[in-house]
Order: sequence, then structure tokens, then C-alpha cells
Amino acid sequence: PCCVDREGVDWLVEHDSHGQWMHAVAEYARFGGDSAPVKMLVKNLLPSVIRAGQYVMALRASRLTDAYVSADATPELVGRRGLIPESVSHEGYLAQPVHSYWDSFWALKGLEDGAQLCRDFGERHWAEQFTQQAVHLRKCIRESIAQVIETRAIPHVPGSVEWADADPTASACAVGQLGEKECFPAEA
Repeated sequence: PCCVDREGVDWLVEHDSHGQWMHAVAEYARFGGDSAPVKMLVKNLLPSVIRAGQYVMALRASRLTDAYVSADATPELVGRRGLIPESVSHEGYLAQPVHSYWDSFWALKGLEDGAQLCRDFGERHWAEQFTQQAVHLRKCIRESIAQVIETRAIPHVPGSVEWADADPTASACAVGQLGEKECFPAEA
């Protein structure tokens, strides 16, 4: 869930936190240094990082079915292949859950960071799985953004597939904080 408080689990679906969790643990490991307490905490958190990565993989699998992969995909499925499913994301899409690039970029960052953590702690299987997923997700994001720009005839990078909206904050985060400028066509 996007959050849990005294009243329970929030019903809104958001998918950015999975990648953000993986990234946060990796950042702690990077900035925490080589001390035994840091390594122990990261090692203890690694199972939750792996579960978050598995969940990201499961979410993506729902957008890798024949309906999404087929060259004859219906127009309402164009641009959605391999992305993270619809959510309200960063509260920008409360009116209608959408395939937000924000979620997919955080998933990508999380998979890459999760892969590095798994390599660091000898979890070779998950390191390989997360790396493969990250490579494929980056390709899917790049293709999706290009498809949305073309089919919607827009001059800007879209924030979501469905709305083809400008989302400068999410785009700036993807480029600046997450280093994903290669997913964006230069002219956009």
C-alpha cells in the first residue's frame, strides 16, 4: 500500500514506493560507509528489498501478456507494454489512475539498486534477475514515451501514457535524481 496509518491501509494504489524502498536501502548502504552496523542493517533489510523487486517484476508481468506484446495491440494498450500498471502515483492522478512514468522510473532505479545490493551480498540469482528486468524496463519506457509522443502528436515528454500530460517535476526527477535522460527523445 502507499501508506498505512492508525486507520489501516490506504485504499489508493501507488506504485512508486517499491522502487523507492529499494533505492533508499541502497543509498543508506552507499552513504553509511563500511562499518559493521551499516552492513548488518543492510543485510537484514535485503530480504525486503528482494521482495520489493519481486513485486515490481510481478507488476510488470501483468503488462507483458500477449495482449500488450502483440503487434496488433488495441489502441488503448499502446504504450503500456512492460510498464508498471496504473496508479494514482504521486497524487497527480487522483482523478484517474494512469500508467505514470514516475512509477516506472522509480521501479527502474529500484531494480538497478536492488541488483547492486544483491551483488554486494552474494545474492547472484536476484542480482541477475533485477539487472535483466531493469534493462528490459528501460527499453519499454523509452519505446512507450516515443509511442505516446508520436500517437498523441505532442512536443513534450509525457508524464503518463493515458493523459500524455506534461509533468515537469516527474521528468526532472527522472533526469536529475535518477539519471535516466536516455529514455527521453532529445527533441522532446
